[in-house]
Amino acid sequence: MMSKPSELGALPTLAQTAELLRVSGKTVRRMIKYGAVKCHYICRQIRFTEEDVRRFLIKSIT
Repeated sequence: MMSKPSELGALPTLAQTAELLRVSGKTVRRMIKYGAVKCHYICRQIRFTEEDVRRFLIKSIT
């Protein structure tokens, strides 16, 4: 289990981001599909920047 968002490193995985947001990986994939959160593909792996996740959280509460 992750302790703090700062421990994710520079590019958290889909699973780490889902755990941080307390949703399933499938939900994160849907959010990507509909443009709610930005992701990056690195060697065919989905990764996120902490800034993109932070931006999504700010948009979701306003």
